[in-house]
Amino acid sequence: MQKLPLSKLKDGYIDDELLAQVEKDITSQLEYMSSTIDNFRDFFLPNKPKEKILVNELISRSIDFISFMLKNNSIQIEVNTKDAVLLSCYVNELIQVLINIIKNAVDILIERDIKNKEIMINSYKEDSSLIITIEDNAGGIKEEIIDKVFNPYFSTKDKKNGTGLGLYMSKTIVEKQSLGSLSVENSQIGAKFKIILPIS
Repeated sequence: MQKLPLSKLKDGYIDDELLAQVEKDITSQLEYMSSTIDNFRDFFLPNKPKEKILVNELISRSIDFISFMLKNNSIQIEVNTKDAVLLSCYVNELIQVLINIIKNAVDILIERDIKNKEIMINSYKEDSSLIITIEDNAGGIKEEIIDKVFNPYFSTKDKKNGTGLGLYMSKTIVEKQSLGSLSVENSQIGAKFKIILPIS
């Protein structure tokens, strides 16, 4: 089994390919943090133009931002894009939504020390809507709190690691800006978030 980049560094194994990969991953992380700041700053700006993007590219760009985190926590991510849907949307904001949901899945997989950590992303067209589901295998959200996860300032993390605004902002972006819906339920293996977006 191939070692992860940080393991290779600890073992003293360094080559040009490894350094290039680590540099690429760190750059992606910095871009993600910069993008997060810009998105919060620009969130309430009026008359922002929409952009066109294929759903597979939207998902791919979201994963690229946190690929370093996925690799170094041995998390397998499976993407199944059934339909090639072209969206007219606020691209950066929707990427932020996907990152928020995926990162929450990463955090709970690590917290619960799941042996074979997995995240599954599926997208498909249904009538005049695009459906994106993000599901993990961490066992799900406790029934007594599942109805609260989109509330502002509600978080299952400590104050150092969570503000309770990530899912609230995600729901606002999807429902207020994109005129879609964002919901969550427990599947047989974990939490399953469902994004519905209109196809214009």
